[in-house]
Amino acid sequence: SETQTEGISAVEDDFGHGTHVAGIIAADQDNLAGGCGIAPNAALMVIKANQAGEGSFTGDSLIRAIYYAADHGADIINLGLGRPAYTGSNAAEKQAIDYALAKGVMIVAAAGNESESAVGYPAAYANVLSVSASTINGTFASYSNYGAVDICAPGSDIYSTLPGDTFGKLSGTSMATPVVVGALALLRTAYPDETPDQIQTRLLSTAQDFGTAGYDPYFGNG
Repeated sequence: SETQTEGISAVEDDFGHGTHVAGIIAADQDNLAGGCGIAPNAALMVIKANQAGEGSFTGDSLIRAIYYAADHGADIINLGLGRPAYTGSNAAEKQAIDYALAKGVMIVAAAGNESESAVGYPAAYANVLSVSASTINGTFASYSNYGAVDICAPGSDIYSTLPGDTFGKLSGTSMATPVVVGALALLRTAYPDETPDQIQTRLLSTAQDFGTAGYDPYFGNG
């Protein structure tokens, strides 16, 4: 039941998840309302891929959303969603991912919240930055998937925007992913002449090391 329409009414938030993620990336700074995002000056392209009134999404909707973002000038795609690793790669989904990557779009995806030793899809695709979650104390979050993780970010009790002009805390790798997206947005602004690969390498190589020294399957590069 896709609307395939544009405008703010087409992306009205059903559950608060999208509003929370958006605020983590780019909530306004110094607005006296309650916190700001990692990159408050970033422009958001909000695309609603979930089924209306449902928390789930169809593969077709996700694929259309990726193509839309890639064709309309997105620099970074935030995918705070996914499916378990055992479902495996999907050819049409991978084609959409590869299409966006070829257009110079950086794609960041949540590792998943099943406490499993394999990240879910689409985070598991090559060249998609997979993000695990840490707690407010810097320890690895027990709910987070691990394995082929590129980077870890705070994902527990994250304070951000919610529908109805309110704020609140949510937890999950979906909250960690926009922290990374916000950091990439800042780097994209600071180093406008660098390629997406160079920007991502800069992020991964300068991340603070946690866990086992060097790369590890929980915190990734840091």
